[in-house]
Order: sequence, then structure tokens, then C-alpha cells
Amino acid sequence: MNSRPLPPTDEPRQIEALLAGEIENLPGVIAAAIHLGPAAEIREVYIAAAPGASAVDLQSATVAVLARHGIDIAPAVVRVGAIHEPGPSAAAGSTAEEPQPAPSPDAPAWQGRFILLEGVDIQTSGGHVVCRVRLRRQGELLEGEARELDTELGRARAAARATIAAVEDASPFALGLEGAAFVDLFARRYVVVSVEASASRRFVTLAGLIALEPNRPLEEAATLATIRAIERFISW
Repeated sequence: MNSRPLPPTDEPRQIEALLAGEIENLPGVIAAAIHLGPAAEIREVYIAAAPGASAVDLQSATVAVLARHGIDIAPAVVRVGAIHEPGPSAAAGSTAEEPQPAPSPDAPAWQGRFILLEGVDIQTSGGHVVCRVRLRRQGELLEGEARELDTELGRARAAARATIAAVEDASPFALGLEGAAFVDLFARRYVVVSVEASASRRFVTLAGLIALEPNRPLEEAATLATIRAIERFISW
């Protein structure tokens, strides 16, 4: 087995985001979250699994991913929760004997994420930037807006705050932006977003990380990083 060490960093949230991102690339994983202890040890791994995914297989695959980084954990540390898609409601007057239509072979397969990015609009005026974000969650349109200084970091914060505003209106959880930053890892530049969340007296800090690409606007990357952080919380 080839071991790949983690990049040098003293920031636990960056490590959590990097490892969770790798686990999210596993087939059947919708979202993942990793919680590190005070000594940077892995205390818990949470996985939201697609319908039909095997919890045992995902536990084994996650253990293998972490082992490649020289991190050994027991499968029991990996907690897997299955996400069930709502079935079609029965038509009025139908009977149990009526045949049900077969699934269309052209129907799209389950596509990972709960929240989908539909669009990001930017307007600048007087040294400020206004970011408007449009998201889709289970067919529902979510919209949010935020205003910040027109700087690189200000644009990232505006996108993150707009995303949080869009999701919070449709969520039972309280969400807030702790901060946004840019980091250099693996010879690439990333935007990192940290979100504070609260539900039923439970307070957690969520991190999301997305690589900056030449063909991807900074605001879109910050939005995707925020989505990645939030989904790990609201999926449970």
C-alpha cells in the first residue's frame, strides 16, 4: 500500500476538509465529515450514503483511504447514514393490483449532492461587491445575497455569506460565517470556508475547501466550498 503523507499544516480544519474531500470521491458517498480530537487524532467519521450503498463497504473503503495517509482507525469509528429518496405518492383511486411503471432507463442516477449550485451573480459599485447565489435543494429554489468590500477575500466572504443566507432560510439550523481564507496546498491554491452551525444546543464548526481553477470564478469556488461545509451538517 502506498502511503501519502498529509501536507504540512497546523490547521485541523484544513486536514478535516482534505480528508473528507477524498472520502466524498468514493462511490456511494454523498457527503462526509471528519472530526479531529485535540491531539489531531480522528475521533469520528460521518458519511451520508446514497440509496443502496453498503455501509460495510463504505466503512472498509474509508479505512483504506485514511490508511493511505498513514492513519489507522477501526471501522467502527466510521458512522454511515443512508439517505432515502422519497418514493412517488400513490395516485388517487389506485389499487394495489395496478401495475407500476418501470423506471425509465434514461432516468439520471443518484447524483451525490443535496444542494446544487444553479448560479452566482456579481455586481460591483463604489468599492463594494454584491453577490447573489441561486441554489437547488430537492427541487426547491434557494436564493441569498450578501455585500462585502470588493477585494479578493471580500468576494469570497460575500459568496459564502450569500450561500449561508440561501440555505438558512430553508433549514432548521442556525448558520453563520466564521471566516474565509486562501491556502496553498499540493502546489495548488484553495479557498477555505469555515461555517458555524447550531441546532438543539449543539454547536459545531464546519469547514469546506475547493481548489481555485482558471476557468472557475472565485465566487463560485467560495460558494461550492460553503456548500460542501454545510451539507455535512444538514444531511444528518
